[in-house]
Amino acid sequence: METSAGSEITANKEDADSIRFRLNRIESKDRESPDEKGRDATMTARTTRTLDLQNSVGVLLNFLSTRLTASGSATYRSRFGLGILEFRLLVMLAAEPDIPPSRICEVMGLDGGAVSRALRGMEARGLVASRPDRRNPAYKLWSLTAEGARLQDAAVPISMERDAILLAGFSDEERTMLIAMLRRMLAQVDGLRDLIDQP
Repeated sequence: METSAGSEITANKEDADSIRFRLNRIESKDRESPDEKGRDATMTARTTRTLDLQNSVGVLLNFLSTRLTASGSATYRSRFGLGILEFRLLVMLAAEPDIPPSRICEVMGLDGGAVSRALRGMEARGLVASRPDRRNPAYKLWSLTAEGARLQDAAVPISMERDAILLAGFSDEERTMLIAMLRRMLAQVDGLRDLIDQP
């Protein structure tokens, strides 16, 4: 009898422990955040449309641009103390000296604030110089200094070497076609702005 009673007590204790465990699990579920509750559903969700990452022109150009910018910035900073934007500004002012920031933004598609900050920093380093625009003294025209020209001349061969690595294995005809296609896309890129205001 004592054995039977002891077994019954043990069984009741196990049942009570099991009930408490299940209640704790339920309470824990109730305390989950909305993000945690929706995680399982999110993990199994399926989209109805997707981009082909291997064949989308926009995606491939984006991937290429990101990698070119990252590697270029690391290279020019390591070898010349220049960020990628500073290098591009040196190249732009070598090609078109004595121009306003608005011209740089127009050609390179850059943000005006970023260009102005970069030019001021380069001016402090003695790489560029500005003068008032005679037609509108409130605006400045920018050019390379002798030091800026020297640094640009030293960095350009690295840029050409990067191009050669990127186009290794391309025939002359393929290179010519690629450049022509890139120019056509540049000429049409402003059309993407039409999508901004669409609902």
